[in-house]
Order: sequence, then C-alpha cells, then structure tokens
Amino acid sequence: MLETPSHLLEYTIYDVRPLTGINYYKLQQVEYDGLLKNLGIRMIRYSKPGFGNLKIYLNPVGNFATIQFEPRIFNQIQILDNSGRVLKTEKINLLQTEFKIQTLQLPKGIYLIKISGAEISEVQKIIKE
Repeated sequence: MLETPSHLLEYTIYDVRPLTGINYYKLQQVEYDGLLKNLGIRMIRYSKPGFGNLKIYLNPVGNFATIQFEPRIFNQIQILDNSGRVLKTEKINLLQTEFKIQTLQLPKGIYLIKISGAEISEVQKIIKE
C-alpha cells in the first residue's frame, strides 16, 4: 500500500511462474521523495491444487459458492476479478472447514476465489452464471 497525504493506493502483483513449495519475496517501495523503503520479506507457500484440499462447488456458481478446505490453515476468503482487484473479503474461523460466499451481486463472468492463511494462499477460478 502507498499512502499519500490525500489518498491510499494498493498494488497487487502475481508471480506467473512460482516454484512449488516456499517462495520468498522481498518487498520494496520507492517513496515520493525517491527514498527506497524496505517492506520486508514475505513467504508464500505455493502448491498445486489440493494442498489445503480446497474444493469449490457448484462451479459454475449461481447465487453463492460453497468452499471446502482443511481446518487450521485459512482465515480469509476473497473474490477477485480477472485483473486481481478484490471485490469481496470474508473472514473465516480457523476451525471452519466450509464457507458459503454470496456471489449474487456479481455479473456473469470469470472470477478468482483466493483463500488465505498466515503463511499460505490458494487461488481457484470460478465461473458465475
């Protein structure tokens, strides 16, 4: 995130070729005064679908999508558009194994469901009918 006196900007970038396993990303930001600000190193665990036993049904979705996953891994679910813009965010309990997220407000199209925890994120595509 970039904060200016008048507004806040958010940026998203995707690694289109992550390695399976743990990936480390050094985050830096160039401030308006030209100084480099170190935002730290973030670890992302990438795995092929199935690591957290993530399942989304019915897909294509109608008014909601049901998401099943392993407990104690994830704490947030997001719906993103194809450009990576976050359209909806829902917090989930670490003990949950299923969550229904409403998609009624979404127009027909292709979206991404991103489910995240402290050290892991998984993304799957859904089609809204």
